[in-house]
Amino acid sequence: MPTLIITTNASQGLNITIRDLGIIITSGGGSETFTDRRNIIKASQSTYLRAFANDDIFNPSGSTLILNDGSGDIALADVDAFLDALPAEYNATNEGTAGVGVFVQKSAGNFEFKNINVGSAQLTLVDDTGNNEIDLDVDGDQLSSVGAFSGSSISATGGEITTTSTTDILMTGMTVTPGAGTYYAILTGSGLMNANNRSFFVSLYFNGVQDAASLRTSEALDILPFVAVGIGTVGDGQTIEARWRVNTGTGTVQETRSLILIKLTS
Repeated sequence: MPTLIITTNASQGLNITIRDLGIIITSGGGSETFTDRRNIIKASQSTYLRAFANDDIFNPSGSTLILNDGSGDIALADVDAFLDALPAEYNATNEGTAGVGVFVQKSAGNFEFKNINVGSAQLTLVDDTGNNEIDLDVDGDQLSSVGAFSGSSISATGGEITTTSTTDILMTGMTVTPGAGTYYAILTGSGLMNANNRSFFVSLYFNGVQDAASLRTSEALDILPFVAVGIGTVGDGQTIEARWRVNTGTGTVQETRSLILIKLTS
């Protein structure tokens, strides 16, 4: 496992802030140790770390910050090469060692995980920059055949719509039959009421059953946006749809409305 130990020179009298790593290393020999991918990659890209590790302010004793790979200090002349090599070293010694699996591309931008045995309670996916992570909880030690993460959306057609219904009715155009699976649904739009103290309500329905947590309400006399979100499971031939109602008066929803689906499992 690659190791990076960052230590202040024993002669350094002030704490050192490495701004692009978001850390402070205390003066006179304070240290920070990195072994995780995110910090290893960020350290290799840190402008401030390179600057402090390359200066010769304490020459011949050395730079403000001293780097160590766990077995010995890195010479000033080798600092840049050492930092440049860290990501590749991490990948070579750590990628795949936590478990065995296959990452399959089903189509452009659409991936599926197959039989990933991680041997722990969590699998973390990290992009090449080290800045974006997805944590997946694992039941036991096996994450098997998790469906592809894929998305789709529908947008309104036919102009704005109105209702005076005080019971939930379909929001015109906002229904889809996506196929069996569990979906994260997002309804977006904007609307208004025709008088004060009158409200309209929007929510999501999975196979005809309301997701109560998705319910949103507005009393706007001016056009204001709304967002309703929910997670639900449907079978083949079953629908996901948006419905709406008012408590009294007339509600209006603009044409600019969309229902976005992200498939979580197959």
